Amino acid sequence: MPQFTHEPGTGPTDHCNSGLTDYRQRCLHDGDCLTAYGRALLEAFRHANQGVLFTEDNNPCFGIIATGSIRRHYPCEGFSFGIGSILIDHEGAARVEKNAAVYIPQPYYTAAYSGFDGEKAVQELAGRIGRSECLRKRLSGLTLEILYAGAGRSWYYPGNSALWIIGKPEALATINTDYPVPQLPEVLTVGRRKSIKTTLAQFDAPTPCPRWKIELPDWTCQYVNNRGNVCGKTTGHNSDRCQRHSAHTLRL
Repeated sequence: MPQFTHEPGTGPTDHCNSGLTDYRQRCLHDGDCLTAYGRALLEAFRHANQGVLFTEDNNPCFGIIATGSIRRHYPCEGFSFGIGSILIDHEGAARVEKNAAVYIPQPYYTAAYSGFDGEKAVQELAGRIGRSECLRKRLSGLTLEILYAGAGRSWYYPGNSALWIIGKPEALATINTDYPVPQLPEVLTVGRRKSIKTTLAQFDAPTPCPRWKIELPDWTCQYVNNRGNVCGKTTGHNSDRCQRHSAHTLRL
């Protein structure tokens, strides 16, 4: 059974001190420090989602989002979703109800990326789930929802990573992603000397957040009939058109 805590396994990365060896020169994580801003983003998520607990493991089995999987959860063949999906990176999970969890990856895949295509990424994720015998069984017959909450809400590496949330629709319905983010400084410091200028496009925080769905078949289904009714194949599609935000239009 997974262990849950108030601190996420994948928390804000210490970008201010990672290259410093002299403690006397260390950033105090206040003002315009990138790490401090990441911590403020985590607190904003916590404030908007009070009562949510995170898994201690920062690389939990993706099958934790299956029905009733929290109590009788076990690793999917040692599975940590290391199969190359662009959406699964710097991953974690959170318990949102007694027997329900959501998966929270924070990949370097944001709307500021020139090749961003949420629908294509979700289709790719669906295919990778379909090629995992273990996951097909654990997630058999479920509908999964994938939500893009934006780079402006990702605490892992502000301005570079984006917050995504994956789970059953009823689990995602308990997560608030329309909360305001902390005021963005014009410049953020990294380490002792380096600084980066910020832009709203780089720190996009869409409201409403666009979402897509993956419909998973019953894993026992082994055929595709000649009438075109697909059986045993995962499909992904968008369930909500994206609104224009921060001078961006997500391409679904």
